[in-house]
Amino acid sequence: ILFGILILIPTSCTKLISDEFSEFESVPAVNSILVAGNPITFHVSLAEKIDSTSLTLVNDAVLMLSGSGSGSEVMTPVGDGFYASERIAIPGEIYSCLIQLEGYDDLYACDTVPEITEVKITGQTNRARYDDEGIWMEGIEFEFKDNPSTKDFYEVVLYRKQHGYSDQMGLFDENSEILLNEGLEPYTTETLVFSDHMMNDSLITMNLDFQADYDWVCWSPGNCGPGIGEHNLVLELRHISQEYYRFKKHFYLYEKNRYPYFVEGTATAFSLYSNIENGQGVIGSYALSLDSIFVELDSIPVYP
Repeated sequence: ILFGILILIPTSCTKLISDEFSEFESVPAVNSILVAGNPITFHVSLAEKIDSTSLTLVNDAVLMLSGSGSGSEVMTPVGDGFYASERIAIPGEIYSCLIQLEGYDDLYACDTVPEITEVKITGQTNRARYDDEGIWMEGIEFEFKDNPSTKDFYEVVLYRKQHGYSDQMGLFDENSEILLNEGLEPYTTETLVFSDHMMNDSLITMNLDFQADYDWVCWSPGNCGPGIGEHNLVLELRHISQEYYRFKKHFYLYEKNRYPYFVEGTATAFSLYSNIENGQGVIGSYALSLDSIFVELDSIPVYP
């Protein structure tokens, strides 16, 4: 009996995995991010089977772009699947696009460009807190106004500019109900997207931390050591559409489940969000506000 069990154990755990995939009908993919104040562009390609080695670009589609206050126009193909318009995206305007491509049903999508929400940096510190390894984190404080009577969505991006380079910083606040409500893991995203669901006031203040970037700096001849070199912080607050928000949240979950941590085991696949009727892709939009602050030279012990 034991011999029979031993024989069955390896065979019961063996399953043939096929590397051949069933036929997949190609689907048109249309993508565009409308940025207030910028010219409108679209990109058209074909989503094909999993073993496709290159992206099939579509340069012969007909795109009819319409604005709620600016009429309609046929967009101009400019190569590599891109279509351009001289029209500038206007805050508050609804844009829709009808895409016609031979051999496929007509595609359609629309989105409303949000109004600009002004942001103001109100503080900065090179000693925001220690991380788990005892290294200092930088911090930035800013404020903006939210309309409690409407459903709004935002994205925050921070750039650290020094020595001619610009680095995008991973931000978070582990005590913020607004961010924790989004289910994002701390410091794992290049940008932060969030809704105003947890906002109770019209004036919103946020304090976000990010890892400090240490230099070897000198304050006088012979007086050198680790510290924070002079740099600029440029903060972007994007008032984003719900379509853009949904795509960014789905993209985060999609990437997280593609490469889960080992201890999490195998994660369930998460599909990307699409708002293209009869196709794939996304049409999203945002309006951008900027503020910046100059950070002076500061001495900070790397291992306090």
